[in-house]
Amino acid sequence: MIIKVLLVAAISAYLCLWCAFRERKRAVLDSFAATAFLIYIYLVLAITVLRQPAAALPSARLVPFYSYYLIATKGWHYMSLYVAEEVLGNVLLFTPLGIIVSQLIKRKTNWCFALIIGAIVSLAIEFYQFKSGIGTFEIDDIIHNCLGAVFGCLAGNSVVLITKGKKKKAALLCLPVLIFIFVIGACSLISIFFR
Repeated sequence: MIIKVLLVAAISAYLCLWCAFRERKRAVLDSFAATAFLIYIYLVLAITVLRQPAAALPSARLVPFYSYYLIATKGWHYMSLYVAEEVLGNVLLFTPLGIIVSQLIKRKTNWCFALIIGAIVSLAIEFYQFKSGIGTFEIDDIIHNCLGAVFGCLAGNSVVLITKGKKKKAALLCLPVLIFIFVIGACSLISIFFR
């Protein structure tokens, strides 16, 4: 699992470089980006739906932000570390999708398209997991996957702005990511100090 997550992170880094140098050697970089995206699609499917089906009945967790409640209240000795890893993994899993959307849709509101595409793909995955018994249908997974798609889109937009010399605008696009990291950190501190 860790290797798959590291591969997704490496693909995200590569796609950010693709955003930066896309204009220079377009044909070569586009073919590498297409290959990286196909590998990414396989990894997403391998992590989410191409697993052995569980013998359990379909289950669902429909409470939004329940994972933050678990992180903040259960302490690191229970399941909070696992839940925090799951939250970050779900965000990271859809980051490359957002990066690709940022390059394919050249509008100021392309993050909205990343959000919609992330929601549709995430809903399809969660519904399949529920129907097949492979996993639990979780609202939090959909929320975090959508965040990952939006963060990836913002990262792709930021890289393009930096290459154009607009560093202040790029810094503003990174603000939602910093807020998310702050929330996860705050939940972690609450879990450690106020058990």
